[in-house]
Amino acid sequence: MKIAYVIDSLVLGGAQKHLVQLVQGMGARGHEAVVFCLNERVHPSRRAELIAAGARVRVIGKARVACGAAVIELAAAMRRERTDVAVTVLFVSIVVGGLAGTLAGVPTVACLQARNINFKGWQHALLRMTARLNSYTVSNCRTAMAFAAQFEGIDLARCHYVPNAIAVPPELPPAPDWANWGWPQLAGRRVIGSVGRLVPQKGYDILLTAFASIAPEHDDLSLLLIGSGSKTELAAKAESLGLNGRVIFAGEHSSVPALLPGLSLYVQPSRFEGMPNALMEAMAAKVPVVASAVDGITELIEDGVDGLLVPPADAPALATALKRTLDDAPGSEKRGQEGRRIVIERFSPERMIEAYERILGQACGRPAAA
Repeated sequence: MKIAYVIDSLVLGGAQKHLVQLVQGMGARGHEAVVFCLNERVHPSRRAELIAAGARVRVIGKARVACGAAVIELAAAMRRERTDVAVTVLFVSIVVGGLAGTLAGVPTVACLQARNINFKGWQHALLRMTARLNSYTVSNCRTAMAFAAQFEGIDLARCHYVPNAIAVPPELPPAPDWANWGWPQLAGRRVIGSVGRLVPQKGYDILLTAFASIAPEHDDLSLLLIGSGSKTELAAKAESLGLNGRVIFAGEHSSVPALLPGLSLYVQPSRFEGMPNALMEAMAAKVPVVASAVDGITELIEDGVDGLLVPPADAPALATALKRTLDDAPGSEKRGQEGRRIVIERFSPERMIEAYERILGQACGRPAAA
């Protein structure tokens, strides 16, 4: 199959990592790929990964999206490329890609990444208007499917559940030398880490409150937040909580797996999620995890078995779970080992790619094998 992938941006996010996995896996099975990025936010490492997987990367540009020209340009490119099927990822791409695919006579498969409770009314309206244009919707989260059926107009009869996946290396990397990463203040300390954009969805305001409540009795603890976005409000909150010097806003990093072995605990305090790749990476690294009991996270973690779950936006419950994990080393180590086993057994890239190949083949009326 000749597959056109359409995505809003190529930054270091989970949706973009998912796209790279699809291009790599489908490419290994002989399918051709061209990736259309709708704005200019293209991280060099993402571009390099896609090119290494055999894909061509085309940047359309935000201005052409805003004026509507992107739909015509994308449709023309699909016809020119003789595209068999298009895969759209993230809000703008689902709308623009769906319209372009319809103009070009190319079936589209939309990737639903999360329960979009933060969307405005006009965004839900646009998704409802274009939902019928998609041959199928694929989601990594069952609750997101139900939400999208109610608010975004998707047809559950044409929706497939395909969990995210992660390639787990047989050997874990060594613990990082924090000084070499630019954080010498972390040397010799226990580090709680989290990865994600600095936006309200990720719940870092709740994490800071929870961390502040256990910090006085755990003098050796530091908090490392890795992700893009403005830190102004969160840094002010950390200062107001008396956490000066104990919270590091590390910014965006492309080598997160190399940092995970240095963590004593990984936290995913999100208010809503799909199935977080960063959380899966932490589990694969045998890091004990604490996460909000929301959406795809509950399909990944069984409370008390391979991690601890807490209600979202509940700082006292999160603090209790953090303390339990930090103060019970044997139990935490056992859950970390179980987390790695679960990820290896249930969330392999091969299983995900087989599912996508079957769905895309059905969408364009071709057999699954190229």
